[in-house]
Amino acid sequence: GYDISIRRGNEIFEYIEVKTRENENKEVFTVSGTQWEFCKTLEKKYGCGDKYCIYLVTQAGTNMAKIKVLRNPYKNWIEGKLEADPICITL
Repeated sequence: GYDISIRRGNEIFEYIEVKTRENENKEVFTVSGTQWEFCKTLEKKYGCGDKYCIYLVTQAGTNMAKIKVLRNPYKNWIEGKLEADPICITL
């Protein structure tokens, strides 16, 4: 999944997932399995993973808010540019 899509007509240019933090010190955040699978599918099946971005808003709710954009987190993970530690248990 994603929160927002940017489109013109039927063409989608970007899928945006927004994450917020009250402080800027910690850049650890949770990505759901649905969000990760969507990003992975865009990259592996359709070759357009760069259309998926996570917008991390730090100091959210203040006038000091900052936005970091992480484009194609799945590809960045494959290339070793970020760490992802998924733990998911289904019974």
